[in-house]
Amino acid sequence: MFPTTLDTVEAEGIKKTFLLRSSANARLLEAPARIDFEFLQIAPDIRDFNKKNIPVAVLLEGKFHSLYAGRVSQNFRDSMTAHQYPFLNQNDHDTKMIVVADGDIAMNQYSQYSGPLEMGMNIFTKYTFANKQFFLNCMDYLVNPTDILKTRSKEFTLRLLDPKRVEAQKTRWQLINIVLPIILVILFGLIYQQARRYRFAK
Repeated sequence: MFPTTLDTVEAEGIKKTFLLRSSANARLLEAPARIDFEFLQIAPDIRDFNKKNIPVAVLLEGKFHSLYAGRVSQNFRDSMTAHQYPFLNQNDHDTKMIVVADGDIAMNQYSQYSGPLEMGMNIFTKYTFANKQFFLNCMDYLVNPTDILKTRSKEFTLRLLDPKRVEAQKTRWQLINIVLPIILVILFGLIYQQARRYRFAK
C-alpha cells in the first residue's frame, strides 16, 4: 500500500528493465514518516503529488560480478575448488534477477471475519490488484526459458483514468459526448429536410 522506492546505479554489461513504476501523481515521504489522525480530517494537497514514474521493481539481465570478488582468501578458494565448487568473480553466462523495493508486494492481508485474503486484495475496498499475477509472471520469466508469458497477454484490464486530466477536461468531454451528437443530429435533419424540399420542388 505504501511501497518503498528503488534506485539503481550504472553497471557495465547489465541491462535494466523497469517492471513497476508509480503513476504520474505520486508523493514521496522520508522514512520514518509521522502520521496522526488529523491527516484523515484534512484533504491532501494535490500539488504535493507531483512525482511520476518512481521505480519500484526492476529486471536485471547480464553477467553479474560477485559481491565477494577480491574478499575471499586463497585458502577458502582452494577449499571450494577441492569440493568442485570453484569461486567465480563473474558469471560465465548471462543470468537474470528481479529486484523489488518492498517485500509486501507478496504479502496478503488478514480479515478477522474471513481469514487470510487473496494476495493483492484490499481489505477495505475488496478490490484485488495484480500482485499475484505480477509475482507469477516474474517466476515464469526467471525459471522458464520459453515464451510462456505471451500466452497471458490475452487478458486486458481497464486502467483508471488520470484524476487530474479528468478534472481539468471534464467539461470539454461532456460537451463532446452530449451536446455534439445532438447538434450533429439536428444538422443532419436540416440538411435532409432541405434536400427533400429541393428535390420535390422540381
